[in-house]
Amino acid sequence: MGDLAPVTKPGPPKAPSGEISDVTVKGSYRSSDGGLIRVEAVCDLDVADANCWGPDGKPSKALTLKVRDAIKRYRSAAPTHQPQLHFNGRKDRLLIFEISENRAKEPNRFFIQHTGTTPYSMPLRLPLDQVLGASIRHETYFISEELSTNTAVARIAEFKHLPSKPTLDSEPGTSISFGGETQTFLSTTQGGPLGQVAADEKGARPRVWTVKIQATNHGSHPLGYVFTPLDSAGKEIHFVDVKGTPIPDEIARKVMSKYDLKRDRQAMGGYFIGCWPAITSLSQEGDVYSLILAADPAKVAKFRIGGVSPRYISLSDIPLGPK
Repeated sequence: MGDLAPVTKPGPPKAPSGEISDVTVKGSYRSSDGGLIRVEAVCDLDVADANCWGPDGKPSKALTLKVRDAIKRYRSAAPTHQPQLHFNGRKDRLLIFEISENRAKEPNRFFIQHTGTTPYSMPLRLPLDQVLGASIRHETYFISEELSTNTAVARIAEFKHLPSKPTLDSEPGTSISFGGETQTFLSTTQGGPLGQVAADEKGARPRVWTVKIQATNHGSHPLGYVFTPLDSAGKEIHFVDVKGTPIPDEIARKVMSKYDLKRDRQAMGGYFIGCWPAITSLSQEGDVYSLILAADPAKVAKFRIGGVSPRYISLSDIPLGPK
């Protein structure tokens, strides 16, 4: 069972303590828009091959065969990557979550924050999704618990898109209120981390600027943000050329469609060939968001602000042994 590759490198952080969930349920949770996240299976990794049971603790031959098949396919795809997934004197388990989300334009989204109670917990890429198709995906987590531990808890974050998307003028000191919080435009300064901006096939990179926007008056669950620059006519700017001039979406798509992105990205170190995203990266420090802007600020009149409101769910009593 050492052939399952972690998404992150060894040394995952310890599960946060003192967290309070909005909802605690057993086995599954359904969102207000019909999305669903559920524990599909728990598998024993302390045996020669995986043995699995459902969230009710009942052994399942169908789940066991499906997981063994996925492991076999993974081994053939990545035979040399073998992280440590067995610890003597512990319960080593694979938790498999099935996630289905509404097909709406902006559905609620689920993200698994962490599972288990120890540092021995990490997400894995186990190829189960191709069995059920694009409308349903799986996320798989490895955990290693004390032998005396009989159940596990998974903490889930659900993000709901807020319906309104107000605009904020790109003038220092300008403020608006949105989603119960206050957003203030602080500054625009030339320069930023050019190393994060992909070069085109000629090695050219656009100039960048750093835009700072502050969000204050947070509630118990601060919002998540999406920022989109707008021109003077209120049109969204998604792509720009090397000079920071906006490029219409249809032209940008034609430029990028000429390239094999998977091949050329590796060959050139970047894949925004002749055009770049208007915002190349977003980071947060405290209540200040830093946007690395490739669009010329003279072309940007406002920023449209989209937000997501988080809710936290605990899926409790996940059985670490079959009944």
